[in-house]
Amino acid sequence: MLLWVMSFLTALTAVQVFLLIGGAYGAGVAAMQLVPALICALAAVRLPRTGRAGYALLLAFLALVALWQVDRFTGGEPFGIVGFAFVAVLVALLAAPGTRRHLRSHAAAGR
Repeated sequence: MLLWVMSFLTALTAVQVFLLIGGAYGAGVAAMQLVPALICALAAVRLPRTGRAGYALLLAFLALVALWQVDRFTGGEPFGIVGFAFVAVLVALLAAPGTRRHLRSHAAAGR
């Protein structure tokens, strides 16, 4: 569920950037911000079926998103701290033993 929220919030950031900048340049910047939103949505749908490689790639992607959020915050955008909090909660939930056990189970793979 949290991956869906992260995807939605990142997509809203892309819309906000497009509305603030406008034009072709704003569309290009918004498209670059839509990429993490699409990856989060894809991870929310495919995570139970990806196995260890997908799990590791998702954690690596979340590390990149965390760096992006820190950059947003240090660049003067206060909502970067909210984005970082979402990433931190996602990593904590994904690293929990119960989550890892569920993702390794055959029941999760059959969904």
